[in-house]
Amino acid sequence: MFHPKIWELAESHFPNLGVRHPDLSNKSASQSWLYIRHPGFTIIYKMFKKDGKYGDCVVDLQLDGLGTEVDHLRERYTSQLARTPICVEKTGKSASFRIPVPPIAPPNFYEFAVREALQAASTLKSWWENAKLGKARATETFVDETS
Repeated sequence: MFHPKIWELAESHFPNLGVRHPDLSNKSASQSWLYIRHPGFTIIYKMFKKDGKYGDCVVDLQLDGLGTEVDHLRERYTSQLARTPICVEKTGKSASFRIPVPPIAPPNFYEFAVREALQAASTLKSWWENAKLGKARATETFVDETS
């Protein structure tokens, strides 16, 4: 089964993500399988369809409500992002730090692709936590750490 295998891989190799054991009672195989809420941000795996087929896939570290701040975030984090695969995108009303990953088409479980997506999530989480602690710390107008 797709979701339990992801959880096992995440628990054994990426415990810092805090991936919860899947509740399969209301979940289809094609639903977003990586959706992790943390204080101030959410990590989401996204699959994009083109012509009815899955194409590009990404992992986003989403900052809710900051879509209007994308240009400022790009400017603020330019030097830190230059050495990474991370880019900043407007995602609806939010801003997201994004890493492209190989496509995954549930219910098929491709360990290499799932591992890449989990690694991207771990990279984003670590990068954001380090950026907030260092000179690049986001101001309170960007991140409400109490939510």
